[in-house]
Amino acid sequence: MSGSAPEANGSCNGAGHAITDIEKYLSTDGRARQSGSLSKLIFKFTGIPDVVGFHGGLPTAEAFPFSGIKFSLVDGEQISLSSDQVKAAQQYNVKGDGYPPLQTWAEEAVQKLHAPPADHAVSITTGSNHALDIVLGLLLDRGDHVLTEEFTYPHMVDSITGPRGYQLWGVSYDNHGIIPEAMDQSLKQAAAEKRPLPKVLYTVPIGQNPASFCIPAQRRQEIYDVCSRHDLLIVEDDPYWAIQFPAHSDGELGVHRLGESFLSMDTDGRVVRLDSFAKMLAPGLRVGWLTAHPELTARFSYAMHGSCLGPNTFMQVVLHQMLMQWGWEGLDRHCKRIQGIYRRLADTFHETAQEELTGLAEWERPEAGMFVWLKFLAGVHDYDDLLNLMLEQKVTAAPGSICHVEGPQPDVGCPWARICFAAVTQDQVKTGVQRLAKVLRKYQAAQQTR
Repeated sequence: MSGSAPEANGSCNGAGHAITDIEKYLSTDGRARQSGSLSKLIFKFTGIPDVVGFHGGLPTAEAFPFSGIKFSLVDGEQISLSSDQVKAAQQYNVKGDGYPPLQTWAEEAVQKLHAPPADHAVSITTGSNHALDIVLGLLLDRGDHVLTEEFTYPHMVDSITGPRGYQLWGVSYDNHGIIPEAMDQSLKQAAAEKRPLPKVLYTVPIGQNPASFCIPAQRRQEIYDVCSRHDLLIVEDDPYWAIQFPAHSDGELGVHRLGESFLSMDTDGRVVRLDSFAKMLAPGLRVGWLTAHPELTARFSYAMHGSCLGPNTFMQVVLHQMLMQWGWEGLDRHCKRIQGIYRRLADTFHETAQEELTGLAEWERPEAGMFVWLKFLAGVHDYDDLLNLMLEQKVTAAPGSICHVEGPQPDVGCPWARICFAAVTQDQVKTGVQRLAKVLRKYQAAQQTR
């Protein structure tokens, strides 16, 4: 399968530049997002002592059911909330950009881990999926284009861009991410033909879903430079950043040796970075943070507040207390622990596949994330060719076609599958690979007898 550039109009601006006004990048919805009338009123009272506030629709804390909250961590450490924290955890998220102490932690984390060179601001999110939906809504109108890899995060294909009418523009990639020359050529050709250019590049740069690649620093800079020349914003969706496990690293990386991000090199202010606690801690928390141009971050906060009154306060308070109790040393220790877990699962898949799937499939050992991008050989034209045998052998994987920018195409074969090695045990990894090998051998034998 191959992606093709959609019909469009527009031109390349031809030079990189710092973004001072975000307005021209916004969609109709994005331009309409403003601070609420009540918020503007309350701002006038900021700094005035002893104000009696009749303005807010907040329930009394006397009516809340919880008086104490304690959690136990896997290492036996206890997390306890103070009475004031317990009250705050049960109240509305008054600020659209999040629980202030957690937002402060996120701002410090961004500076410590990425040190963005351009002006930026941080807002707490309800996780990357919801944040991605809001961000694209602020930037794109129906019919606008998003540049991405030919195979991308499947949720983008069928749950965000499809229903909202955005057009995905797929470009070639290799084991190191989007190929900058191919991206540049595609944009130049569209400009020469007076078709509109995409407004946004969307990428998962570390442990990409589904292809599992990690974009190295030099390639990342080249991609950034192309976006700067053509004036594209970059949505850097990086949920797997904390679970990197390079094959030849000197021990686990922890949180301090994870390398540069697009945000780290963002001299223009064109990067919208999405971070998440989903893979670093647990997906059920539904909390993350966004870093972007201050004006765009403000619009995001307005949209977030309008959508759900802000992220879950309860989990924000709990997370902040845990992070404070851990400190950076504790977070580093935790990241090293989970990196070791994912390394063992990835290595088990790779080693078992070398024994069982050599000659039947192609893959690369993942160095981050949760996936292996597997190409079937053995004469397989499409994932569906194997479906009955997979049912027989009781093994499954995600069809590669659901990750293609154009979605599954009945007349175009896609012999790729996304393997998630993270949701099973090491023994199940071995069993699953052995079953996949049986599927492919049976299919190969059947083809040879025809």
